[in-house]
Amino acid sequence: MKTRSITAGPLTCKGCHDAKEQEKISKVPDIPRLKRNQPDEVAITAWIPGSKATKPYMNGVAFDHKAHETKTESCKVCHHETLKKCNDCHTQDGGELKGGFVSLEQAMHNMDTSRSCVGCHREFTKKSDCAGCHFQAPVKKDNSESCKTCHNLQQAQLQSMEPGKVAKKALTDRSSRYKLVAQDKIPEEVVIDVLAKDYMPSRFPHRKVVQAIFKRVGKSDMAKAFHTDQAGLCMGCHHNSPKTLEPPQCVSCHSKKGPGMDGRPGLKGAYHGQCITCHKKMDVQAVVATDCAKCHEEKK
Repeated sequence: MKTRSITAGPLTCKGCHDAKEQEKISKVPDIPRLKRNQPDEVAITAWIPGSKATKPYMNGVAFDHKAHETKTESCKVCHHETLKKCNDCHTQDGGELKGGFVSLEQAMHNMDTSRSCVGCHREFTKKSDCAGCHFQAPVKKDNSESCKTCHNLQQAQLQSMEPGKVAKKALTDRSSRYKLVAQDKIPEEVVIDVLAKDYMPSRFPHRKVVQAIFKRVGKSDMAKAFHTDQAGLCMGCHHNSPKTLEPPQCVSCHSKKGPGMDGRPGLKGAYHGQCITCHKKMDVQAVVATDCAKCHEEKK
């Protein structure tokens, strides 16, 4: 094979191998899992499983190790320079040099790095299937329900049986709890006429849009784990509303007169800001974000 003398890392081919020659190499459709006695499921805790811990620790985490292996380029993405357990280097007080003086809590929850659990998950929300809703979600919004998605193993459970089995059961239960919304519960069309002065009322294909979002989320096990049900996805558009299939109208919070004193956009700004930005973020090709006539038919 023709090669090129270019400095390159061990994970890329283009640094050494000619592009045309690479095209001749058949790709393995289903890459087998590299086995090194790693677990399929892991119970991550701040205490030693099996000990008679009495302190009020945060609930443990049922971690799907096998599933996460398919989302990374190598083990070092998470395990850095070694393949040790996280708490071997990152202690509760973060006082260890080998852990970079980063505590276990920071290693798992730091939003500013993709090497933490929360930071990595946050990167996924920037992808087109998720960004339409997440672009306007407050980064540090207090969401205790989100914490419970991961922290779902109680001390008593882990002391009663093997931690790996407890984690496996919790992951199985979580994967089966994603609840669907019946089609007849989703309005087929919503007529938006509150601002119809110069144009005909906008006829929004509500059910079609909602089902398109459901379809995108349905492809992601991570999204289904954190949203738990399709009804919660309604809050992507109906933000700051309680989770319900009958949310209040947009005009309930956004004034026709314009921006509010608290900085929230007026009704017209809210509609255009959300709809146009969502179409751009989610790369919707059927309706270009700036195609005004698609939504606003001129009055005859």
